Amino acid sequence: MGKIGKNFYLRGSQPVKVDENGRVRIPEKFREIIESQYGKELFITSIDGKNILVYPLKVWEKIEAKVTKLSFFHPSITKFKERTSYFGNIITIDSKGRILVPPLLREKAQINGEVIVLGSINHLVIWNKEIFEKKLELEPITMEDLKTLSEFGI
Repeated sequence: MGKIGKNFYLRGSQPVKVDENGRVRIPEKFREIIESQYGKELFITSIDGKNILVYPLKVWEKIEAKVTKLSFFHPSITKFKERTSYFGNIITIDSKGRILVPPLLREKAQINGEVIVLGSINHLVIWNKEIFEKKLELEPITMEDLKTLSEFGI
């Protein structure tokens, strides 16, 4: 969480529990930024079913505007639209700061029990905590990764 100029960024992570109805509480540090900057409407989706992407609806609409300017016949654009539509739903943060994760996404991404909510600058990423921790172990940062980051000036 932080502010640079007029931009507010979602950063950091926090573990939360999924309730019996499939709702995930948005950590307060993220919720405050989202609600104050974008409102309570969100677009929830996935690209591969392994995790869940939660965009403020206004941010997602900017992505859609970019997509509409691209060729509808390009295979990568078609795949992106198909997957984000298949997994996608407009949802609202409730009065207790929770979002309802649709059953399809809960099942595919194994969103149950303890999950981790990651800030990713302008959206959130939700992972099954155990799966994410295994991913970190299996995919360590390599020297090649560090070289690429250096080339990007990071």
